[in-house]
Amino acid sequence: MKIENIGWSIGNFCNAKCHHCYSWRQRQGHEILSLDEIDTILDKIISYGIKTVNFGGNEPIFTNGKDLGSTTLPYIIDRLYERNIICGITTNGFTEKYLYENHFDTFMKVNDWDFSLDAPCSKEHNKNRNVSNAFEMVLEGLDICTKHKRLKSIVVAGMHTNLKPDVLNQFITLAQKYEADFRINILKPTEEHHKTLLPSVEKIYESMDWLLEKMDMVCMSESIFASQVGIGCNGSPCGEKSFRIRTKINGRVPITPCVYLDLDAGDILSESIDSIVSGAVFSCFIHRKKVIPTQCHNMNCKFIKSCRGGCTARTLLIKGKYDEPDPYCPYLLERYVSEKLQKKEVMKQNTDNVIRVHENYLCTWIGRTKHKKCNYMKG
Repeated sequence: MKIENIGWSIGNFCNAKCHHCYSWRQRQGHEILSLDEIDTILDKIISYGIKTVNFGGNEPIFTNGKDLGSTTLPYIIDRLYERNIICGITTNGFTEKYLYENHFDTFMKVNDWDFSLDAPCSKEHNKNRNVSNAFEMVLEGLDICTKHKRLKSIVVAGMHTNLKPDVLNQFITLAQKYEADFRINILKPTEEHHKTLLPSVEKIYESMDWLLEKMDMVCMSESIFASQVGIGCNGSPCGEKSFRIRTKINGRVPITPCVYLDLDAGDILSESIDSIVSGAVFSCFIHRKKVIPTQCHNMNCKFIKSCRGGCTARTLLIKGKYDEPDPYCPYLLERYVSEKLQKKEVMKQNTDNVIRVHENYLCTWIGRTKHKKCNYMKG
């Protein structure tokens, strides 16, 4: 197994307080990485052969608490860029604005920018983020990226409030205006109250069917969907194609197979990446995909070899154990089977030959306005 795509949560501070945040518990410490520790991590990333790094989990510019003057993000990006490692940033707009105004050369080295939006309108998005100008920062960031021909996307945490045709249509209109991709991560319930925000199984498949009619698909790594539209996949990418480096806590920098799971597979400061990814925590992820949950076999699912039980993190967060199928498996509910999705022609992915850091990083879907070419200039 050789992992090539990773995420990295560098700092503990974020300037937003999102109602659906998945990482705030993991960021309760106040430990800051020293430059020597950063170099240790970078050296291991480089020597292992990592190809893409996405920064997220907090607002990435805040590597040293609230002290922007001491941020190490430009140093990290510059070092990775020197070694031809592709970097992406998931942002609420603040990191992009700061780098653009204060570190323009570094800004141009970021391969793709993912702007988080919870709603396609200012009032609702700003309220959910607890930031008075959050929506406006995203629009400003999208505009800057458009002017400088940077690859960018609008990324949405799919909830029952925003997976509606009228809301999705507004998101797509924004994406079209700013020549951006549109990406959806279905919300993972890392907190108990998140379960009240989850979309239903029916809503998920109705939304996906609607999106596939309205947009060209760039990437689909959600195996419960990908298997049904004929894309050759091999289950979830997490733990096999990707992992997440978490923030420093108790002198350690843990690695987890999935960004949404508070697991500690090993400390990248003191252990090799090889030893961590061959350890027990990663082995549980790999074993689930290899043997496939029992109920998937019992249902004689025709998509079993490509879906392989679906998203491991969602299964653990909702059902609490590995030997269960993805809770969003359509065949668990007799009242709804995604026949519309299966009637689609076999989809083609990413015909523009542009690398996006999220393609093999987590369970996600990326779309682009129909027949719209990617207007992008490599940094």
